[in-house]
Amino acid sequence: VPATDLSNTGISLHSGDIFAVHLVYDGTTLTMTITDTVTNATFTTSTALNIPGVVGGPWSPRKSPAGPTAINPHATNTGSRI
Repeated sequence: VPATDLSNTGISLHSGDIFAVHLVYDGTTLTMTITDTVTNATFTTSTALNIPGVVGGPWSPRKSPAGPTAINPHATNTGSRI
């Protein structure tokens, strides 16, 4: 994954501020918005992404009884659904 230069965005990941990250997937594009909750600075980026192709095929409810959700292992609270 290539690095992204955030220096001109007002987002400093080393600031110690708390950040909110909002992810939206529409079936073809993943959009991520990072918001610094102290300064309200935001950064948004989008990328074309075929999630079913990356994880091994089309969604099947039989694969997960939880329904069509994903678990974000990097969320601040354990087991957050995205």
